[in-house]
Amino acid sequence: MRAMPEHDHEGRNVTDVERATCADCGRRSDPFWRGWIAYRVDDPLTDTVPEIGFFCPECARKGLGGRRR
Repeated sequence: MRAMPEHDHEGRNVTDVERATCADCGRRSDPFWRGWIAYRVDDPLTDTVPEIGFFCPECARKGLGGRRR
């Protein structure tokens, strides 16, 4: 059985996890991002670069009027 490498090809520890920060309330995600949603938050008519905002489950529900899609 082969051992897992300690680092990926960019030298990062393989146990490092990317976490999101809620664009509305600033809350940090757990490692699995359960219930988090990403939306495009820029104005496609005026902004040249698309921007994505991440929202925690509570803020996502508020933004959808209490409903999940």
